[in-house]
Amino acid sequence: PAMAREGATGLTEVLLIRHGETAWNTEGRLQGVIDIPLNDRGKSQAARVAAYLAEREGREIGETTSGRRTEAVFTSDLQRAGATAQEISRRLSAKVVTRKEFREKCLGVIEGMTLEEARVKEPEAYEKWRRGKGCPGAEDKGAVMDRVRSGLADIERNFSGKRVVVVTHGGILNIVHRILTGEKFPGKIPNTSISTITKSVGKGGDWRIESYAVCDHLGEGEFDNKAFGGVGETG
Repeated sequence: PAMAREGATGLTEVLLIRHGETAWNTEGRLQGVIDIPLNDRGKSQAARVAAYLAEREGREIGETTSGRRTEAVFTSDLQRAGATAQEISRRLSAKVVTRKEFREKCLGVIEGMTLEEARVKEPEAYEKWRRGKGCPGAEDKGAVMDRVRSGLADIERNFSGKRVVVVTHGGILNIVHRILTGEKFPGKIPNTSISTITKSVGKGGDWRIESYAVCDHLGEGEFDNKAFGGVGETG
């Protein structure tokens, strides 16, 4: 497994970043594990979040004694996350580590459909999904939570006291929020938004949310508030 360099601080810090926008986000399609690439705006968003993280990290290192570098950029094995992670890796000079623990949840028979298509073509499956009960062919929610917990435990074990980035998906970011709080995030998680969680080293405590779904790096016109996803198990 990827391992951290020496020099741990008192907090393990994970920056969770949703991938950049895809055409299916703008079309309102349920992506799940279907491997859709970034669109042009998604590529621009990835470049912008990478530049923002690099500038912030450089400022922290230059201005404070507690500044530290990102040790690794973890990513889902789906290309929309991988392409976003590569851009971040290039700017932060941190190795990309691909982990299936952070891939999106499979949504079963309604994957690839818009909500209206799912409602018409698979009404029973759509209704079960809408009520959070899953649908035929979908990955079990408990199994998703288990693999996400495993991914976070691996980071805690190998990068204790370090900072890492995890590029993942809207559904997984909601799962993380549910693991930490017992509830899904009460709003939208936009493309390339940054969510920060930390855990104290050696104290046996829980992960703590510092901020969630922050988009300070994106200006007007650089993200689509109406783009689909990030509100549940949507990609």
